[in-house]
Amino acid sequence: MALSTFEARTYPPKPTDVYLFATCLIDQFTPEAGLDTVRLLEREGIRVHYLEAQTCCGQPAHSSGFPDEARAVALQQLNLFVEPWPVVIPSGSCGGMIRKHYPHLFADDPVLHAKAVDLSGRV
Repeated sequence: MALSTFEARTYPPKPTDVYLFATCLIDQFTPEAGLDTVRLLEREGIRVHYLEAQTCCGQPAHSSGFPDEARAVALQQLNLFVEPWPVVIPSGSCGGMIRKHYPHLFADDPVLHAKAVDLSGRV
């Protein structure tokens, strides 16, 4: 296939600020992955905001059948990541939890559901 048949990719503008959701796994077991993420983003001229009050995404509770506990943990994150910046998560499973499951955890509360949809769309 000739190279000319491919269309040029277009990318959204590079953000100037992002949140880093470091995850409990990176915080406890592989902090170098979190530090490497910060270095990479900063090298690209992006300001990284790390909120010390962040905790777990809630996936362990959710995957173990404890939706109330997962919801409590998720609510803490919803209340933290309030600026409209992208949220960088150097963990596919935690990113998946926030993108896929947060909106469902808050489906019965229109205000929290809207916040969950907003956050999930920035991951």
